[in-house]
Amino acid sequence: PAGAYELTAYEGQTLQLRNLFDGDTFSVFEAGGRGNVEVGEVILARLVPVFDQLEFSTFAAYLPDNESEGLAEYIEAARADADGSVSTAEFLRTHNYLIIHHALQKAEESGRPPVARLDKHRSDPPIQPAGHDHDPERERVHRQRTYGSTKPHMAQTRRKAV
Repeated sequence: PAGAYELTAYEGQTLQLRNLFDGDTFSVFEAGGRGNVEVGEVILARLVPVFDQLEFSTFAAYLPDNESEGLAEYIEAARADADGSVSTAEFLRTHNYLIIHHALQKAEESGRPPVARLDKHRSDPPIQPAGHDHDPERERVHRQRTYGSTKPHMAQTRRKAV
């Protein structure tokens, strides 16, 4: 299941994480390194094994240090209300959306947008999608060279001699 992991240390593309709920530690490879996450902040993600290392299954989100406070207690209280006999890991398999609910609530309380891309006052430059560098020479060379539906498929126009 998805989980919440505190960034405890990093070196290059290797992040040292601690599970916020049970204290287990993990060494996780992330091609982008730590990004904007500072030591002590919480990363929301699902860890998956890839060959001999752990990686994030998709893009990870993070909670600023001041917004992760109370997350473990929030999940523990919800687990106790639902069925206190299951482990936190088992509870999160079906209720990991509560982590996101907590994050959204904390973002609203702090007066910021729920995701950084919606923040009009961001200090970092927006990321341009690949291929949007607007180099006219490159566009000329790499423009589409198909004939669309006006040319018949080659398999229909050639016949083999028998």
